[in-house]
Amino acid sequence: MRLAADPDSGIPGTSTINGMVSNTGKGYCANGTSAMTIDNNEDGSPDYSVNWGAGVGFNLCAVSETEVYTIGTCPNNLSNLTGFRLTIVAAEFPASELRVTMAEEGRNESTFINAEKVATLGQSYDYLFADAVVGYDSGADPINIPNVNALQIQVSSVTSADTPFDFCVEDITPITM
Repeated sequence: MRLAADPDSGIPGTSTINGMVSNTGKGYCANGTSAMTIDNNEDGSPDYSVNWGAGVGFNLCAVSETEVYTIGTCPNNLSNLTGFRLTIVAAEFPASELRVTMAEEGRNESTFINAEKVATLGQSYDYLFADAVVGYDSGADPINIPNVNALQIQVSSVTSADTPFDFCVEDITPITM
């Protein structure tokens, strides 16, 4: 679990998240609130680098059970992956974007697919690397598949309000060539 800000700080911009294995045992559930993005630097612009949202992730590069949360250089060649099939289960999509993000080692911007624009809740969908983009930069480099080290499901922050969320990700299946 990763938070947008220190939950004990008491300052605005703190996301909360609770997680648990799904009732089916074939996925993971998350609920909480993605904090509203604020101007942390007082420079007149929302600080998305601090208040990006909240979410859960799956490390593709763990080398042992003790390193489950370590993201580093993958010990395996993951270039045969083309994406992931998964099912998002929820009463509704969050009011902000729910993103299926492919995190890459050494890359700051997120390559993602906006889940609610492509999927139907409760049905499996193929999230292909070829469809992932940097939503705020149409000129960004495409995804570099061998550098993908995590699959993340994120609720994005917005500047208008905190965003509550409650969803499960089920039946996560790698898609290979």
